[in-house]
Amino acid sequence: MYPFLLLYIFWGGMNIWGYFQELKPFPGLRFALAIASTMLTVFLVHVLSPLGLHWTAAFPLIDSSAGWLLLFHTIQKDILEALRGNAQTTKRIFFNLIHPVIILPILFALVWLALGQPSYVIHEWDEFSHWMAMPAMQNYADALVSSKFPNQLFVTYFPGWPILTALPMHIQNTVAKDFPWNTFFIFMPVFVGVAALGLLFDLLKKILSSLGEKNASIGAWALILLYSRFKFAGNIFPLDMLIETPLESFLFISILSFHLFENTQRMKAWQAGLIGLLFAAAFMSKSSAAQG
Repeated sequence: MYPFLLLYIFWGGMNIWGYFQELKPFPGLRFALAIASTMLTVFLVHVLSPLGLHWTAAFPLIDSSAGWLLLFHTIQKDILEALRGNAQTTKRIFFNLIHPVIILPILFALVWLALGQPSYVIHEWDEFSHWMAMPAMQNYADALVSSKFPNQLFVTYFPGWPILTALPMHIQNTVAKDFPWNTFFIFMPVFVGVAALGLLFDLLKKILSSLGEKNASIGAWALILLYSRFKFAGNIFPLDMLIETPLESFLFISILSFHLFENTQRMKAWQAGLIGLLFAAAFMSKSSAAQG
């Protein structure tokens, strides 16, 4: 199940970032960082080692497994307290579980399954020529750049988006011709858009915190669902596989990150590092990020 494989990786990576106390209150930011670090990990390990793409694509899977173990270790006490009837702990677990980065991807995946796992229909020229052609060629050659590519026209393009869109195909070490590769491509635009909405949700909850946990959550949900109807950054109903909207999402997440942390020297250091990572992911997706 391709979308759930991606969610296993990103949710696990989110838990790794949750090890840092400064990031723990912001699941949306951690989800975005998990996506960005997945892309950069595959790229750096592949470039700096002799390993093929199918091997390097497994590194985020290993990291995410460590994240799941860390999560189970940290929440086992809370689960036991909830089972014993501790209302406060049960309430905290509930509000952690109704975050957009958990609810929205599951809803989208369930709708996809209910519709019979429809394939994505390629219809834009850039999709034919690059955004969906390059992942298939990279998978075939087991490399990000290779003389084996039938078409060498786009080998100088940055490989971030092709790495993410074809990640399940690389992990399963399945050649493109034997893999329903266009059935899962649409999930990456969805998950990047969900990361942007999740971070917006974190920020709105922080702003509305004086209303209490329940009212702040309701208000934040209402506002992000309204916001998701606009295309910019929070597009959870993608109509194409082009990189523009995900690129906007990475930049949008970077901008929002400025407003999450307290204005202290330590928080400024965190802010600089995280925004640098997010900008690197945006740049790896499309070089025009540097112009933004």
